Amino acid sequence: IAAAAELSNPPEELFPVKLPACIVLVAGLLISCLMTGGLWRARERARMDEVQQHAQDRADVIHGQILRSMEVLHGMAALFEADRAVSRGGIPGLLERFIGATAGVAGARMGSAGARRQADIPGAERAG
Repeated sequence: IAAAAELSNPPEELFPVKLPACIVLVAGLLISCLMTGGLWRARERARMDEVQQHAQDRADVIHGQILRSMEVLHGMAALFEADRAVSRGGIPGLLERFIGATAGVAGARMGSAGARRQADIPGAERAG
């Protein structure tokens, strides 16, 4: 019976040895979890900043393209205000002048090519 009592009640000198080790283990796990969470949040923040910067850059490019297209449209509106008898043949020359004056308006050049292709389609004159 003495042996059973000895096993059920370990000597008190083992607890002081294990307690600091347990404290260090728990503190290490806690610090590790906190650092992992902080690094994860920082990585997510950096990723979101990168996505927002990329979106802002794309928006700036699109805004510039819209402004250049609006310049061409305003120029064409001014041409029609100045001369109501503008023919279809005069538009490509006007576009070439605008394209030369405003670099990057390649979409207008494609539009004039589309107008030439539309002229090749039977019945397009009535629709245009």
